[in-house]
Amino acid sequence: PEGIRFMEFDGDIALMVTTAGGSNVCLDHLQRLGARPMTFLDVTAGSDGDTVYRILRLILGSPKLRGFLVGSNLTGFNAVDVRMRLLVDAIRDEGVDLARIPVAARLAGLGEAGARQIASELPGLKYFGDDATLEEAVEWVVAESMTRSA
Repeated sequence: PEGIRFMEFDGDIALMVTTAGGSNVCLDHLQRLGARPMTFLDVTAGSDGDTVYRILRLILGSPKLRGFLVGSNLTGFNAVDVRMRLLVDAIRDEGVDLARIPVAARLAGLGEAGARQIASELPGLKYFGDDATLEEAVEWVVAESMTRSA
């Protein structure tokens, strides 16, 4: 679909990050930490919500999934509250057990206060605002996926 670049790998940590630069930073850091990527998914800020929701459900419904990061590194024009609503709805609709599968969102942009509020609807969903780096969010997902699967 337009505005979305998707690659699937044989790993178990999924990444859905806005901008190719942010996606590459997360992918590289994930591999440096010894984790194996399940997806490389670059979603531009203006991507269609229905398409993003369907992709979120596909990722969250995968039996391979051991951890998931949804992230953005943009400020000023990215409606992150909309992205957070899609994520929360997909988690609920797929019945994801957040005690078993760590899911984090590191979102920066317009609507961050709303995104933080939406994230609080699901205990166990980790929210990082723009006071954290994408690398810190990757580190949390990798550490939690190792702890929870042990």
